[in-house]
Amino acid sequence: MYNNNINSNSNSNCNSNSNSDSDKDFLNKIWRNSYLKQEILKHNKNNRKIIFKNRLDLINYTNRNSLLKIVLDYNEEIKVGDIPDTVYLLEITGVFDKPIKIDVLPKSLEILDLKNNFMTHIIEPNVLPSSLRTIHFNQTFDQRLKEGFIPPNVTSLSFNTCFTNHGVPLRVNDLPSSGSLKVLEFGSHFNSPLSPGVLPIGVESLTFYGRFNQVIKPNDLPCTLTYLQFGYYYSKDLFPNSLPSSLHTLIFGNDFISAINPGVLPRSLKILKFGAYYNQEIIEGSFHEGLEVIKFGYGFDRPIKKGSLPSSIKKVTLFRYPNDSKDLYRDLSTNKLFNNVLNIFKNNNKENKFFHFKKKSDAKKFQANISNKVREMIIYKHKQSK
Repeated sequence: MYNNNINSNSNSNCNSNSNSDSDKDFLNKIWRNSYLKQEILKHNKNNRKIIFKNRLDLINYTNRNSLLKIVLDYNEEIKVGDIPDTVYLLEITGVFDKPIKIDVLPKSLEILDLKNNFMTHIIEPNVLPSSLRTIHFNQTFDQRLKEGFIPPNVTSLSFNTCFTNHGVPLRVNDLPSSGSLKVLEFGSHFNSPLSPGVLPIGVESLTFYGRFNQVIKPNDLPCTLTYLQFGYYYSKDLFPNSLPSSLHTLIFGNDFISAINPGVLPRSLKILKFGAYYNQEIIEGSFHEGLEVIKFGYGFDRPIKKGSLPSSIKKVTLFRYPNDSKDLYRDLSTNKLFNNVLNIFKNNNKENKFFHFKKKSDAKKFQANISNKVREMIIYKHKQSK
């Protein structure tokens, strides 16, 4: 009986040790798998950006094989092997004017943020690894794009202030045509004319900052686009079929003052925002059924006539100067813009503050019969500069 217990315990211990060794082997196999190791490290809440002020510190860093996010804040050439293949986020900042050569950036890299201000060397095609998903170029970057320069799997691409494609219009295939690119942003100096196919199919969000002011023609914009934002200076007229039928959100900058004619806005559009100077009369039929949100700038003071807004509208935002007349309010009341208004806001004397009408009698001043789906109306006070 005693011997049986010994044998039983002995077998149990052997099995336990065997299972333990097996578990260790399994974990070691996982850890040796670079992809799985990187995924485990990514989900470690304690991982953070490590800043390196010189190349020697990077080379001699104790736990370099566990690095995930690094910032290079020095002006020394990056050599093959300097950046470990666990790094998925690389930020280059400060003054950096060294060439980036092929195979210098690891194949684990997913996010590249070039924040340096003085990169003067041309980045050749195929230098940026195909693993990249997000690229942010710095303020001074203005290299002419070539096919193969942007890796095919990039999903988010943003160019900063100075990018003009070196003064040359973008061509078909300058941007990857694989369909992976979803978010595209151009900086304030970009003003290149567009043509069909230049912006690849697949792009869903497109933002122009600053100076872009080119006529948009049919098929210039990808048919997959859902979000479009123009910069401050955009002032060109829009024409039927120039905006894709997939568009959900359209935002104009301050200089856009052109009238919106019937048939210009795609019927897919849900959100429409105008800039500060827009003050065109709303033409009946120009805002289609299905539009839900409209925001006017502080320069808008036109009366909104009955029938000019669709019954699908749920939210309207207006601005007014503190000393303006109340004609706008009276027009809203007289033309009975809103029916069944549940939340109506009006500004008080404090900047960026407003309060809710608590009395039904106050709300009734603005009630109307155009839509029974409207839930919110906001009236902000615009603070005049002294």
